[in-house]
Amino acid sequence: MAAGYGSLLHGEAISLGIMAALWLSVRFSGLLQSELEHVAGILRRLSLPIVLPDRIPTECVLTAMRKDKKFEQGKLRFVLTHRLGSAYLSDEVNLQDARHAVEFLRKFI
Repeated sequence: MAAGYGSLLHGEAISLGIMAALWLSVRFSGLLQSELEHVAGILRRLSLPIVLPDRIPTECVLTAMRKDKKFEQGKLRFVLTHRLGSAYLSDEVNLQDARHAVEFLRKFI
């Protein structure tokens, strides 16, 4: 992430990205909350983070999202799902939605 805030390993960032994408999928694609919780349990058992550390500011995360390979033509793109095992690429997630997803990552338990 950003200098001065500590860093995340690539796999840790991927884990948090999965959680954010699942939250967005619940919100926009009809994924069941229980499926999000199921995946969170798997990530937890693998000792991967499912909560964003407070030391990493939201703006730092949003900046990193803009540098991701899925950011194209000024649009954030997320892999979303209607159900586990079926995914699609969506460019309908706006910056405010992404900000809400990051805030979700701070609160999920």
